Amino acid sequence: MSNFKFKAKREFSSKQFMQRKGLHIMAGLSFLVTGISFMIGKAMVPGIPYALAGGVILFTGLFRNPVIANHQRNLYFRWLEVILWLGLASISFFWDETRTGVLMLLIAAGFGYVTFVERKYAVAPLIEFDDEGASVPFVSGRQSYPWNSMESVILQNGLLTINFKDNRLLQVEVEVTGAFVIDQFATFTSARLQRVGS
Repeated sequence: MSNFKFKAKREFSSKQFMQRKGLHIMAGLSFLVTGISFMIGKAMVPGIPYALAGGVILFTGLFRNPVIANHQRNLYFRWLEVILWLGLASISFFWDETRTGVLMLLIAAGFGYVTFVERKYAVAPLIEFDDEGASVPFVSGRQSYPWNSMESVILQNGLLTINFKDNRLLQVEVEVTGAFVIDQFATFTSARLQRVGS
């Protein structure tokens, strides 16, 4: 095999979790209150769906922590929130409430941006090794490292360690699919490092 790809394990902090939870609670409360106010004002058609959606999102934010912790499920709720904000904007414009409509559009844009940023966390980054060297994703972009810049590459117990010749060290937790892959990877990397070392 002349190409190896490893998925980096990605876990988010309790601070990020609380931020997700807070946004869901805020959106859920907003939609629930809006739905109830529509129903009090005798606008049942938009009121009932907004109250129901607000209740589900609020319940999810308060109690269903596994849903929020799962990146893909969290994205579904984010998109639902964006759609509901856009719906409120269109209702506001329909009722000639331009300021409220613009505010709802801005909130929808903010939730859309949050959804776009969180989408990056839904896909685990790939660390790739080929005949040229290693390619590692960072926040600023993908960085390539040629074999002649590396002292050693070790994959052990799900931890990938790259020791560079300039005394830098890169360690990443990765998902590994068996001992056979680890042995093949060790053979591959040692052959490439010996080739550039001689």
